[in-house]
Amino acid sequence: MSTPRDDILGGIRRALRRGAASPDAGAEIHERVAAHRRNLVPARAAALGRKGRVELFVAMAEAVQTTVARIASQTDIPAEVARYLAAENLPAELVVAPDASLDGIPWDQRPLLQIRRGRAEAYDAVSLTPSLAGIAETGTLMLASGPGTPSTLNFLPDTHIVVLHAGQVVASYEDGWDLLRALCQDDPPPLAGEVDRPSGGPEGANASPLLPRTVNLITGPSRTGDIEQRIQLGAHGPRRLHVVSCGAAWRAISRRSPAARSTALPRTPLNPPPRAGEGRVGARRPAAIGWGLLPATRPALPPSARHRPPRRRSTNSPGSIAPPPSGSAEAAARSRRGSISTG
Repeated sequence: MSTPRDDILGGIRRALRRGAASPDAGAEIHERVAAHRRNLVPARAAALGRKGRVELFVAMAEAVQTTVARIASQTDIPAEVARYLAAENLPAELVVAPDASLDGIPWDQRPLLQIRRGRAEAYDAVSLTPSLAGIAETGTLMLASGPGTPSTLNFLPDTHIVVLHAGQVVASYEDGWDLLRALCQDDPPPLAGEVDRPSGGPEGANASPLLPRTVNLITGPSRTGDIEQRIQLGAHGPRRLHVVSCGAAWRAISRRSPAARSTALPRTPLNPPPRAGEGRVGARRPAAIGWGLLPATRPALPPSARHRPPRRRSTNSPGSIAPPPSGSAEAAARSRRGSISTG
């Protein structure tokens, strides 16, 4: 009895006019898929320690309009959520992912917050979810779907709050995928995003849990520049992305000013060094990050250069004509001739 997967692959083979792969080719393909070979990983993330990865994640996330709040422990989450909702003038109600990693949050400390556990509905304005990992390379959040982490929480509400622990920040995308695969081994650690479905098919041939149905890589709020190249937030998902980060590694960063944290942003093609006379904002270039494009910003001209009078041409250069002095008879004659010709 054929499965839907076999039907789909069979249709592709018929369209390509080819049969099933030979045993040697099949073994080579399975070996390549099982090896999980790593691509080129930028040194800006791979060469950093834990503290450096955390600093890089914060800098890259804030560069794409993600707000980051640093707290000491999970018990401070209710206070931070209440503060953020009040600062953004949002209702004091939110839908929280029914994941076991969020069960220990003491919501009773903020009785005015209305909490509902479950998947997001069309009327929900704010959601709170755990995260599987934070990618320091680009300030990206890695979220896995599952019974406790429905994907609707990542897209339907207008505001998305994500809980990220300092130990979940990894250097690159490859490290994030390695972490996800580790959750699929026997007796995985109870981390957010773990999925336990009946095994079956190629991925579950070794009787280990299958990979999640969906893995969302989120860099900044939802945005698009399709209409007249103007950035619009909230086109395909939340217009606000707020990361609540827990752990000792975050407290050291929180004591630094935003200006000091911005200096940790690596000088890469996504953030080239400023030109002469330009600040960091003026040096930003359009770059494909997350949901869309970063707008290019033209630096403002100094006041002295906005209304600069034309320079007088030097009489020393051949063929140059210098205007006569304003009080000379020739200038008065030219003025009279101009008034007659235009009158």
